[in-house]
Amino acid sequence: MPARLGPVAFGDAQKVLCALALMLLIAGCDGHLVRLRIKEQPAVLHRRDIGVCAGQDVVGPVQAVARSLALDEKCGAGEVVPLQWCAQGFWLGLVRETRGSWTVELADWPSPSRSELSFQAEAKIREALKGDCSR
Repeated sequence: MPARLGPVAFGDAQKVLCALALMLLIAGCDGHLVRLRIKEQPAVLHRRDIGVCAGQDVVGPVQAVARSLALDEKCGAGEVVPLQWCAQGFWLGLVRETRGSWTVELADWPSPSRSELSFQAEAKIREALKGDCSR
C-alpha cells in the first residue's frame, strides 16, 4: 500500500508532479532574465545594483546603449514602446521605480542561458552610468 500524503496517495502525487513537469517543458518556460537596479547614491551596492548621482540622467545613456547595440524600438506588435528595445531573441526594458530608482531588465528568450548581447548591454550600461558624485 502506498504511503499517504493527506487525501492523495504517494503514487498519485508522483504522477501529478511528473505531469506538471512535462507541462512546463512543453509550455516552454524558457528564457533568462537579468534585473539591474539603478539607485541614487546608495549606501550599499549589491551585485546587480548600479549607483548613480542624484538627479543623473538615466534614460539618455540607456537609450544610447540600445542604439549602439542596434536594438529596435519597435518591439512586440511593431509599435514603438517607450523605454523598451529589442533584437531577435533579446529584450531590454527600463522602468522608473520610486524615489529616483530605476530597473533595467535584460531578457533572453527563448534561450535559458544569457546571451553575449545581454553581457554587452550590461557592461555598456554600467559604463554609461558611471559618474563622479563628488562634484
